Amino acid sequence: MKLMTMLVAALTTAATCAHSEVTTEVVCTYAPSQNSTVSRIGGLVSGAAAGTEVTLLTSGLTVVAHSSGAPILTGAGGYIAGTMAGALVATTVVTIGVIAAGTAITVELACAPKNHPEFVKKALDGAKEYQTVSKGKLEELVDAVRKYQTVTQDKFYEFMGETWYERMIRKAKAGFGIS
Repeated sequence: MKLMTMLVAALTTAATCAHSEVTTEVVCTYAPSQNSTVSRIGGLVSGAAAGTEVTLLTSGLTVVAHSSGAPILTGAGGYIAGTMAGALVATTVVTIGVIAAGTAITVELACAPKNHPEFVKKALDGAKEYQTVSKGKLEELVDAVRKYQTVTQDKFYEFMGETWYERMIRKAKAGFGIS
């Protein structure tokens, strides 16, 4: 009977999902800038994670693995007895905070062209302007670094007693990409 109930539930879920359509409009409505509830939940979870981390850091406590593998709290004098559940909660809260923040940032950035087209246009215009202004400057920098790298490398090998023919062999190998 239990197997039959699970099978019916799975088939019902599959049939519902097959007829539903998830669009970017639906996903983008959950971006923190578009949904105050999501923003509040994210703020609470992130605040709890930051508060937990600050509490652990300022009190001098560290979460370490017990010999059983469970996380426990340790202080300056050794481990603190009876803290398996507290350490597990602390690590879970921090982990959930990191996941929530990462998800919120990902959704916000993925939906930026739809939710904030004026800012995306400004960012693209700025990137194009930077590209035109800095064109060729990176290549000049790379050439200068390579020049000084070669001079420094030659001086090092000269200091170490490398002869002229050893230098020629080394440079020929480097020219052909042989190490």
